[in-house]
Amino acid sequence: MNKSTHSSFNWSLIFKIIAAIASALLGVIGANKAEN
Repeated sequence: MNKSTHSSFNWSLIFKIIAAIASALLGVIGANKAEN
């Protein structure tokens, strides 16, 4: 059970990190488009 819980926590963390990176990339792209 501990392994399953740990795995779920890791996936949740990974998803949050991916979402944060995607949102940062979108922000950078938006800023570049705004400059142009």
